[in-house]
Amino acid sequence: MTFFFDSMACSEISDYHALSDSGRIEFNRFTIFIGANNSGKSRLIRKLFSADSGDLRLCSSVLSGELKDSLGSMINLISKNKANKFFKGADALAIANGDLVLRNKISEFINEYNKFCDFVRSDDRLSGSVAEIEVSNQQRVNFKNNPTCPMVKIDPSWSSLAKNFGRFYLPALRGMRPLDKDNDLFKSRTIADYFSLPGFDAKNVITGYNLYSLLASFLLGKPSQREVIRRYEKLLGDHFFNGNEVTLIPQYDGDTVAVKIGDEDQFPIYDLGDGLQQVIIITSAAFLTEEFSVFFIEEPEIFLHPGLLQKLAVFLLEFTEHQFVAVSHSNHLLDLAESRSDVSINKVKKDRNDGGLQFLVESKEQDQEILEALGVTPSSLFLANSSIWVEGITDRLYLRRFMQKYIEELSEDAGRSLLSSLSENFHYTFVEYQGAALSHWSFSRTGSDGDENDELSALKASSNIFLIADGDIKNKGNRVDRLKASLSENFYLLDCKEIENLLPLEVLKRTAANFYETKRTNKNFVNIDGLEKLKYETYSNSLRDGIGRFLDRACSVPKESRFFAEDSGTIKNKLRFCKIALSVMDEIEWDLTDEVRDICEAVFEHVKSCNYLS
Repeated sequence: MTFFFDSMACSEISDYHALSDSGRIEFNRFTIFIGANNSGKSRLIRKLFSADSGDLRLCSSVLSGELKDSLGSMINLISKNKANKFFKGADALAIANGDLVLRNKISEFINEYNKFCDFVRSDDRLSGSVAEIEVSNQQRVNFKNNPTCPMVKIDPSWSSLAKNFGRFYLPALRGMRPLDKDNDLFKSRTIADYFSLPGFDAKNVITGYNLYSLLASFLLGKPSQREVIRRYEKLLGDHFFNGNEVTLIPQYDGDTVAVKIGDEDQFPIYDLGDGLQQVIIITSAAFLTEEFSVFFIEEPEIFLHPGLLQKLAVFLLEFTEHQFVAVSHSNHLLDLAESRSDVSINKVKKDRNDGGLQFLVESKEQDQEILEALGVTPSSLFLANSSIWVEGITDRLYLRRFMQKYIEELSEDAGRSLLSSLSENFHYTFVEYQGAALSHWSFSRTGSDGDENDELSALKASSNIFLIADGDIKNKGNRVDRLKASLSENFYLLDCKEIENLLPLEVLKRTAANFYETKRTNKNFVNIDGLEKLKYETYSNSLRDGIGRFLDRACSVPKESRFFAEDSGTIKNKLRFCKIALSVMDEIEWDLTDEVRDICEAVFEHVKSCNYLS
């Protein structure tokens, strides 16, 4: 479910203006608001939390998860054959209002739209008061003859559904040390400062004080509720306590929760590290809330190591069905917005003009402006215990997904829990060295390992380096020998030109087909059926040719045309191709190849050794 906020509908927040075409602030599964101190971002989420439900508009992407599986080709039709584009709320709303139409393939569009209508009608959550869909035969005829005529009218506000989802607020004032046995002082202070409104529902402000009663109610409840707690404890142990068994105990005749970790003695939870207390406060609130809700979180990074912060966000996305809106000063959440389509960043800033003070909200991609807003400077320290050096962004994205798949394929006996507990930016981090720039770095512990003395010292920039290099550097002087001498077993040389050559066959074929379908240039000279001729054992062992050249050959592309390949033989639009491949990996069944598995094993052995994990 995704909602957007229409500032025009609420006078209390009318001074917030979205710098978007729609004029609305749109939200993803996990939306991060960043900005300088006193920019208005915390005020915004407090107003969103307490706003009247009539001021919240729910986009049609309430259906996004189900639609992805149910609509099939309609997704491609709506996105005009662009790959990797889900059925977004803005598109769905435009279709419902007759603003978005397709002027070709009308019959296919009508068929798929009818499936959409049937789907909405059959979903109990969306019946009756939520969406009234009436599609008569005459409407279908009218639509076929005039595609600009709206086929279906859905109430875009969906106000009745807006009243049914929960909203919870986690203020910066939160903790597990009760300041008063009978009163939640953190909550009362928060309400007095921000929410002293008639009829305000105070129970939806979460400070950690109620964890005792929350656990007790589940453990003393139905068998299914006790199973929820067991599942939660297992996930906590796997993801935040290095795979150790975790037990949370609301002690008899007490007011605090005790915790037991592995073979350690039981102890009060307030003796746990402050960062892990924050993890439990936030994750328990979300995991133990059954109905879909939106959680507004003030600065989730409080007391957290940067690596744990990212792991916390992934936990919330992977193991709950809720939506999250966070205010943050941390740059360590930014990587998630790059690697996950369900995370987005909005920048908030003040603007003074003749009309007075207003606040501007702008959806942002990663750029220097975001780092400046967060106060990140070049002097920021490397905090991870090990670093994995890769050539560029696509190597990093592929390797991250391969590592995830490697863990998924492991049995519990093979150490799955331990590897699942490893956190990027805590146990390890990635560094991109950008191809030819590798020659500028020295990896020697004693100084320059080259002929010149003006090389950069890699060990001064990051510690415990594991470097992965494309196989094509074998032809670049003595670079391989130098790296082997400096890094020894921490240097991994691919046996192929580049990491794209190691894509599993089914993933490569599906990715190339999607890449072909979404490219708008002339492609009459491409025999896309030729993809079936590809053989993994051929392209995965090539040091000379990149995957782009193999795809062109398979599809009978004339040498002078080059549809998939750059002049060098590598794939065109590497980042776009990579993102399509990552989407394909999420959609189909596939297995790691032996070559990729070897890389993952080497990387994880390095990370474990640098973190003193067996």
